[in-house]
Amino acid sequence: MVSLPADSERSPVRDDLDAVSRAVTDDLAAVSIGPLALAARGWLAWQLRRASSYDQAGDVLRTLEDELSAMAGRLRAQRSRLDALRESRVLTDPAGPAWRDDVRTRLSGTPRADRAAVWRNFYAAAFCASQFEACLWLCDADGVRPDDDTRRQLRGSAEAARHGLLAYTLPGLELLTDPACSAAIDDDVRGRCWVMRARAVCRGLNEPGAAVELLGSLTGASQPWSSTVRAVVHVALGEALLDHGDPAAAQDELHRALLASEAEPSAHVLGGMIAEAAGEVARAEQWYDAALALDAERVVSGALFAPVPPILLWRHGRRLRSSDTERAVTAIRRALQEAQALPAGAFPERKAYVDLARTHDRAGNRTEAGRAYAKAAQRYAAKGDRSTAREYIGLAVERQPAEVEYRFLYAEALRLEAVRQDGLVDLVRLAEAAQHWSEGMVRAADGGQPPWVYATGASIAHLRSGDLYRPRASTSATAVLERGLLVAPADRQLTGPLSQAHRLIGNPWAALDLSRQGLERDPGNEVLFDQHLLALLELERPQEALELVTARPMSRRTPWLINRTVQILIELGRPGEAVEVLERHSTGDDVMHALQVGLCHWLDGRPEDASRAYALAADRADAEGQRRDNLRAWALHLLGRHDEAVDVYEPLLTADRRDPSLHWEYGQMLLARGRTGDLEQGARELDDGIRMARSRYALSVLVRMDLPRLLQLTEHAPHADRLRAEVNRVRTTVAGLVEDLRGAGNAVEELERCLDLPAHPADDDDGADRRRACLAGLARLEAADDRTRALRRYLRLGADPAVPEASLGTRRVVRDVWAEIEATARQATPDEGLTAAEALLSLLSGAPGVPPDVLTTTRLRAALLAARAARQQRFAEHLTAALAEPAPGASAAVASTLAEAVDTFATYWVVRDAAQEMGRSVAAGSPECEAVRRLLDALPLAGLLRTRREDVDPRRMYPLLTPLAIRVGAALWPKNDPDRTSAWRSAVTELRGRIQDEVGVLLPHVGLGLDPDLADDAYRVELYDDVRVRGTVQVTADQDSAQWAAAVDTVVARLEEVARGTLNRLFTIDDVALWLGGGAFPEASRQALARTSRSERLELLRLLRLLLREQVPIVDRDTILAEVARHEPHWSAPAALPAVRRRLLAADRASIVDGVPSATLPVDLEQRLRAGLDPEDPSVWQLPREEATTLAAALAAWHEDAGHPRCVSMGSAELRPYVWRLLAMTSDHPVRVLSKEEIGVRT
Repeated sequence: MVSLPADSERSPVRDDLDAVSRAVTDDLAAVSIGPLALAARGWLAWQLRRASSYDQAGDVLRTLEDELSAMAGRLRAQRSRLDALRESRVLTDPAGPAWRDDVRTRLSGTPRADRAAVWRNFYAAAFCASQFEACLWLCDADGVRPDDDTRRQLRGSAEAARHGLLAYTLPGLELLTDPACSAAIDDDVRGRCWVMRARAVCRGLNEPGAAVELLGSLTGASQPWSSTVRAVVHVALGEALLDHGDPAAAQDELHRALLASEAEPSAHVLGGMIAEAAGEVARAEQWYDAALALDAERVVSGALFAPVPPILLWRHGRRLRSSDTERAVTAIRRALQEAQALPAGAFPERKAYVDLARTHDRAGNRTEAGRAYAKAAQRYAAKGDRSTAREYIGLAVERQPAEVEYRFLYAEALRLEAVRQDGLVDLVRLAEAAQHWSEGMVRAADGGQPPWVYATGASIAHLRSGDLYRPRASTSATAVLERGLLVAPADRQLTGPLSQAHRLIGNPWAALDLSRQGLERDPGNEVLFDQHLLALLELERPQEALELVTARPMSRRTPWLINRTVQILIELGRPGEAVEVLERHSTGDDVMHALQVGLCHWLDGRPEDASRAYALAADRADAEGQRRDNLRAWALHLLGRHDEAVDVYEPLLTADRRDPSLHWEYGQMLLARGRTGDLEQGARELDDGIRMARSRYALSVLVRMDLPRLLQLTEHAPHADRLRAEVNRVRTTVAGLVEDLRGAGNAVEELERCLDLPAHPADDDDGADRRRACLAGLARLEAADDRTRALRRYLRLGADPAVPEASLGTRRVVRDVWAEIEATARQATPDEGLTAAEALLSLLSGAPGVPPDVLTTTRLRAALLAARAARQQRFAEHLTAALAEPAPGASAAVASTLAEAVDTFATYWVVRDAAQEMGRSVAAGSPECEAVRRLLDALPLAGLLRTRREDVDPRRMYPLLTPLAIRVGAALWPKNDPDRTSAWRSAVTELRGRIQDEVGVLLPHVGLGLDPDLADDAYRVELYDDVRVRGTVQVTADQDSAQWAAAVDTVVARLEEVARGTLNRLFTIDDVALWLGGGAFPEASRQALARTSRSERLELLRLLRLLLREQVPIVDRDTILAEVARHEPHWSAPAALPAVRRRLLAADRASIVDGVPSATLPVDLEQRLRAGLDPEDPSVWQLPREEATTLAAALAAWHEDAGHPRCVSMGSAELRPYVWRLLAMTSDHPVRVLSKEEIGVRT
């Protein structure tokens, strides 16, 4: 080993080592100046200075080299791991930060010439993966987005896809599948783009035939796709074939898809769709379950624009119930929402709601569970499954006991189930229904329930008789129904039952008035008509009833009408005619039919025939088990089999001792039997029944028919003389009672009299319900003629906490009174109006039944009238009373009153000046000052200026939302009736399809809405909220589906007139893209148009609108585009229009000319029109104003007389455009005008 000498003795070795040290540090400095290099340089220089020999210096360098090599290997391994992590993150979080970093890296490392192709590949992959947000990022991000024009097109498609607008994704998908563009896209990704394009055509444009053509060529040729993509292509083709109405071909494609990839879940979805189309719902569910088992998330996400059938979503929700209730609820709700677009009955909504309810139950969400059970119950009820409906609405009540609607629904379900098929009533179940109904009314203390709730309550009260066909007279039912009319005046669901209720408690005039008014509004209502006839019988007006009956045809569908006709003929003393009616028609109730025949024979003096009919009635009752025990017992009584009759009748009377007829019929049976004690008990029962009776007609039948038959049955009995004396006594009693019941001459007198009667034996309570019913009825009758009296009655009624609905009547009458007062103030003087207002205020002040806000607004209105009358002191008094301490919750009523009363700027300044003058004269902080402040704060200047947000109609801000709309009255509104909804949907869908086939334009969505301001049978058609057509159509609530569909077709025909006449307005720039992509035309034309600028497309829009304006179809795209190509490069719509018209006429004369109603313009009219044509310049047509007006009117009159033909032919080609313009201006009907030259064109 060589040692170095001391510094003073430098050796050549030392010099060599220093030189190496300097060289190494210089080399490292040249490589890097980073922190790591600096540290290595310092360490290396220090170690080399310490080295004293070549070996030591070599060891230093070798050590550093070894350590750096080891570090490099470690770093390479970690870098490989980092790359793997990045790739994994891109897969697990597609379109996430890692993916975006990868995109940037790949694009930055790609040559500029190839960058656009790589970018499109990223876009296509993201689009096919439904990562539309990633597509938007690709289009927008700096340093990523391309510079070419395709970016905007692809961005629009991604935005459309994000919102589910499949039709608007087509421009981008066409670009991605264009051979010139898709070469750089991966094969499988390109195949998926084709699938998405086909589904956008099929589902977005609703053109399955075009989708079939699109995919047919792909499946027939060899494609470089994986088996999975081939399977998906076959699935998409199968979907299009199924929509196109070819399920057999769709089945073939399903087999091909399964052969390509048996594990492809969308193939199993297609199998379910095919099974659904065949009506095999259970088989469809099996297919859907298999698809969900393969890849649930993909099939329910609608990947590649795949359809997601509602049943599939529902089955997905069922699978998730036990594991993920939140996602299960989401899936089932989505299924129910998607099912709204399906035909009625295509989706088992009731079962889905049950599953939704059970899922909510599992999650502990009782409120939502109750809501879902209620919806399920309503749908089971609509299917006629009352038992299941009752079960589920009961579960809804358990989950939400405070929800009064569910209690009422439960009460209705129990009521329906209580009535057995034979008409007898399960009184235990009925009592349960009554309990829930009453509990609901207690909880809904403010009243105001839907009409059916009151109808249910009344029906429960009537059914307490235990027999559907013997409704119990009930003052409670009458009061409940009168309360219902306070909520919904003139409601058809209440008017008929209320007429019956009043008749049963002895108010036939009130019943007649109700049925008459109801029939005026709804002449076809059978319930009202029946009640009208019964009221006429009660009022001893059978001839009038017969005239009404003879105007209506009788059939098996109207057994009630046969019964009424027989009753009326018997009452008129024409039993022979009644027998003829019974022989011609069957009522469907053999026992009642035989009894009626027997009565007619007896009245006609043929007792033997009568006995045979009675025997038939008894035999039928025994044989058929109709359980009409009262009729069977009466037949046995008339046959003289009194013991049997008494045995049958006794339990009936025990069960219902409130029915007068049961008492007197049982009494007659006892009197006829004549055993010991029978005469006394029979007389008591007769007296009890008569004392409870309220029906003149029933008492008349007793005296004229039943008692004479009783005497005839017992004329040879030992007790015949005593019985005859008893009958004479009863006749005298009945005669007095009938005379007493005849006391009233109209409905008001009748109800006044009923109001003052003492409690009746048949009253449901101490007479309180009878008084409520009479007060409400009187107020209802007097509201039109004597509002002050009606108001007093409503106030009296409102003081009763059992009638919370009375406030609604008070409000209506006060509103009508104020309308009269305002009219007086405007037509006479404000002073007179103020006098009337103060009279109203004195009536309301201190009354116990006045709603507080009504009193506040009445005082406020009086103050406003005082201001207009310049009565400052009275203004101050009324304003202070109204607003110094307004009633709680009255602020909305105050604002509404001011908006209605202060309706002009003049009134505004009068009121404001009066308030400011009052403010100057009162002390700060006083009640008067507070009233002034509240008034000034609430004065509606913004309302007068119409600057409030609610003054802007959003439909006018965004009119494109519903370009076409039908608004209908209540009778035309489908409500929740699936048949009627289907009629509207079918008619509109058929119209849209027909216009698209005939004209080439897909109409936008047609809105259908209820307008409560329209008459029930009225409608109007709107174009961009502008009313174009108004009309009425005959329609009634009881029409069958065919009649309803005919009424709907009438309205839709008017819609068609509007649509055809305004197609040029409905066709927009967006429709141009759909029009271009919606048919098969030469690929060269397609590619050329893909390169057109926006201005050229606008010119094409102009041309198509000009054609549509003149009612020329634009179906033939090839012809139009070919003619446009002939006029390029600088073409214009007006210049190309004549040539395009001629080409279209030549190509399709049959549909344009021969296929529509036509007429020829009269020669004299054409000559008069020619006078306005400039001979030197045919582009000018001009006549003096008066002459032009007269000529236009004559042209319009001819067109109307000719039946508004859609095609008008004429001689002059130069004059044709002007004739069309004049017709278009003067006619609301679509019309096209063709010259003879055009019509004569041949291909």
